[in-house]
Amino acid sequence: FQILGAMVVMLNKPSPTLRYLADASYWCYLVHLPIVFWLQGNLPAALSGMARFAIVLAITATVSLASYHLFVRYTPLNQIFGSRRPTKAVASA
Repeated sequence: FQILGAMVVMLNKPSPTLRYLADASYWCYLVHLPIVFWLQGNLPAALSGMARFAIVLAITATVSLASYHLFVRYTPLNQIFGSRRPTKAVASA
């Protein structure tokens, strides 16, 4: 209960980073499996299990978040996946 209470207190204010990750989560869920399969088949077998895990995790997260930003975030696909319609931030002078 202490951990839950701490999270409620710490995450009570809006966070653009957490909002972005929440919006991207379904897309990442959809595209991660082919990336993981491809990487597991193409990494050298001589690597240790932890090294393979770290490499696969880093590359999969990077590719899935990058593809979300490029192909989904500011396109009509975003509405299909149920996210709110974001607008590109305009720098005010």
